[in-house]
Amino acid sequence: MKLTKSIVLILVALLSMTPNAYCQKNKKSERSVQLLHADSKMIDAKIQQEIGNTEHAMQIYKSIIAETPTYGAAYYEMGGIMLAEGSLSEALTLTQQALHCEADNLWYKLQEASIYEAMKDYDNLIACWEKLIKQYPDKLDYYYELSNAYLDKGDGERAIKVLDRVEKRYGVSEKVSLQQKEIWESIGRSDMALKEIEQLAKAVPNETKYSAMMAEVYMRRKEYGKAKEYYDKILAIDPNDPYIHFSLANYYQVTGDETRGLAEMEQGLRQHTFSCTERLHLLTSYFAESELVGQTVKAALRLTEIVADDCPDEGEVAGFYGTMLMYDEQYDAAAEQLKRYIAIDSSRYGAWESLLICLNAAEHNSNEMTAYARRAAKLFPLHILPHYLIGLDAIMQNDYAAARKSLQRCEQMGFRHGYLEKETYAMLGDCCYHQGEYERAWRYFEKSLHADSNDISTLNNYAYFLAERGEQLSKAERMSMKTITAEPDNPTYLDTYAWILHKLGRDKEALPYIERALKLSDDDSETLKKHYDAIKGH
Repeated sequence: MKLTKSIVLILVALLSMTPNAYCQKNKKSERSVQLLHADSKMIDAKIQQEIGNTEHAMQIYKSIIAETPTYGAAYYEMGGIMLAEGSLSEALTLTQQALHCEADNLWYKLQEASIYEAMKDYDNLIACWEKLIKQYPDKLDYYYELSNAYLDKGDGERAIKVLDRVEKRYGVSEKVSLQQKEIWESIGRSDMALKEIEQLAKAVPNETKYSAMMAEVYMRRKEYGKAKEYYDKILAIDPNDPYIHFSLANYYQVTGDETRGLAEMEQGLRQHTFSCTERLHLLTSYFAESELVGQTVKAALRLTEIVADDCPDEGEVAGFYGTMLMYDEQYDAAAEQLKRYIAIDSSRYGAWESLLICLNAAEHNSNEMTAYARRAAKLFPLHILPHYLIGLDAIMQNDYAAARKSLQRCEQMGFRHGYLEKETYAMLGDCCYHQGEYERAWRYFEKSLHADSNDISTLNNYAYFLAERGEQLSKAERMSMKTITAEPDNPTYLDTYAWILHKLGRDKEALPYIERALKLSDDDSETLKKHYDAIKGH
């Protein structure tokens, strides 16, 4: 059988790690024929093990032991197979037999430790690592393994003491101090964890990251004065530290100095150390969305402009910039940024919704808004706003059949948390009225008012349509009175109230209202003139 390179390397390693596999009792200066025969069979067994024929390998190892009972490597390999199969007791017995043949073999000892670890026998595991440290006192990894064994046992303080031995031997180091810090924190000794980092900061005074760690610890403990001392140290050592301005921004934000916090944030964002995405993340982390009102919006917008100017081709930046402009009610500018974002990434519905809100709020170019709404409705058919806006535009075009189709789609989807419920029902009432389905129109208006009984726009429209039909005029009067009480200078609402009074035959009462409506109206309304003439009796 031809050996692969990997198998040859394994065999070389095997033979090199067990040069004295045979017990040393009564050994001769040269290998005996029996031992050479065992070595040959060992190679065959390893080949079988390498190609996955574990059963055959085990048979060969057993035959080696039958012929040469003191051949430790065979016990060791069998123990390794048992360990891999989860037969831990058998693995331990075989590995200890290997150690009986060769007590100082490092590989056998390491396998014994692995078995005790798998068995969660931490006392024997600790004993194994102590013996290995005694034999190899310069092997740092063995100290870490011993420390971990104590930690697994639940003895954090002894785990720390093992690492103290490392520090006494080699001095203070980052790896050891950080591990000690983690252990102290895991056992609830944050005071000792702090001392570990403080010791490290003193040992390497020019390394700013340890001062940063100290500052963070004191920030968590709300000892802001001490945190500031370490931030000042960082500035003194390295004024160009990429994180210091963001850390100070957070410090000033927490301590209530908003002006200095924003100034530090601005200084940090003007650095080009970080990518556009990283700067955006730092910016969004600084502002909580719930706080984005009033002057906070303007501050966030100013900082966003810094990033946006440097990152004109970054979609995420354009999206966030658009959102900030929308919060600041700069709807036209916000729409332009959101369109840029969508052109780069059209997969996020939130951006589409923000864009549609901006286009609707800008109150111009309804064709553009409807075009985006149609695209959004195709991409996200289960979201209500695009269908609602398509319906709204159709009503504006007096296409009540098309409007009704889109609005009924909204009704079918339902109104989560009442979103657009009253508006949709009110517009469906309008559609049905203009299509001559008056009873259905009244039902939709009632549903709208059930969602919000004080919506004056719906109250006015419903009352006016009832007056036009000459139906439920007392009810119409009550609804209309609510509207003029809420907005006594609204000519539309005054006209509706006057028209209802006219329909009730109370022209004398209606006249002051229609006259006031004419006086307050900005446009030359034919409807108002027609109503005035009817009420005046011309």
